[in-house]
Amino acid sequence: MDRRPIYDSVFKTMAEKIPELLVPLVNEAFGTAYPEDAPVTRLGEEHAGKRKRIVDAAFRIEGRTFHIECQSSWDPHMAMRMDEYDHEIAHEEAEARGEDRLLVLPASCVVFLRDARSTPDFISVEAMEFDGTIFEHRSRAIWAKQLSADEMFAKHLLILLPFWLMRYEGRFAAIARDSALEEELLAECRDIQERLAEAAADKVPARKRPSGAAEGGSIFWKRMTELIIEVSDHLLRDYVPLQGEVREAMGGKILKFADERYAEAEERHAEEMREAEERCARAEEQYARAEERYAEAEERSARAEERYAEAEERHAEEMRRESERIAKGLAAHGVDQSIIDEIFGADWKDESGEGSSEQT
Repeated sequence: MDRRPIYDSVFKTMAEKIPELLVPLVNEAFGTAYPEDAPVTRLGEEHAGKRKRIVDAAFRIEGRTFHIECQSSWDPHMAMRMDEYDHEIAHEEAEARGEDRLLVLPASCVVFLRDARSTPDFISVEAMEFDGTIFEHRSRAIWAKQLSADEMFAKHLLILLPFWLMRYEGRFAAIARDSALEEELLAECRDIQERLAEAAADKVPARKRPSGAAEGGSIFWKRMTELIIEVSDHLLRDYVPLQGEVREAMGGKILKFADERYAEAEERHAEEMREAEERCARAEEQYARAEERYAEAEERSARAEERYAEAEERHAEEMRRESERIAKGLAAHGVDQSIIDEIFGADWKDESGEGSSEQT
């Protein structure tokens, strides 16, 4: 059975979800010294040529393009594949820049999870021109199986940690039969889990902190533990009792509790959201009632203004009639009309503007 897909999946998950883990790998492969918090910009990872391929990790750090592939076993055609991928990436980058003469190949590296008979530092392919001139295209090679857990932590190569157990391939049957060997393996697993938890919990000084701790303790620890267990479960699928022991030593039991706590937190969050929605609905209802009361108050105010206007109109009419009555009385007693007009002005006059018809 081909085991490569699960390893590709785990590596790609780390490259996508925890991209800061790529920085120490780049530093190890190419001798760079990028800070661990250097921004990593992922590039489009699907490159369509004659054959559609998806690369494991294509990204940019501080303007430089990198391409990394994770390969479970030695492949004699890997150098040719890397040359193809690198040129496809270079062509896409040139097109994006509007460049039509210069191809800038990415710095490329293959992480081999298992050793070959020889373990060179580079793999290469040569290209010959018509005149016989030969050009070599090299890709850096890292052999994960040669690195101990101590080296992975020391070099901050936590991106290789999920594949650490592969160093014991071929010995699982013997370990499963020998309790001393089993305990030795489990002790290493527990040590790895403790050191991973230490990194995740930010318990070490920043200058010694393994990459990835910056993502946040619980999330980083949970993701890495899940990926480590995913690989160990796959490797030990034929050794079920040992598989369970390694799973627990690697934090599987704690991870289960973490999942339960996460489920409880999700439930609490859902309940809080329901309560918040209920409060929001009540607030909206109260607001709607307040708007209704405001509309009613406005309506009452409008009616009051109408009544006030009507009252003012009635008062004005009464005052006009009263003035007219007094003016008539004065006229009846022989008061000169000019004097009456001076006293009342036009207020007492009728709509025709003339004085009372009864005036003498």
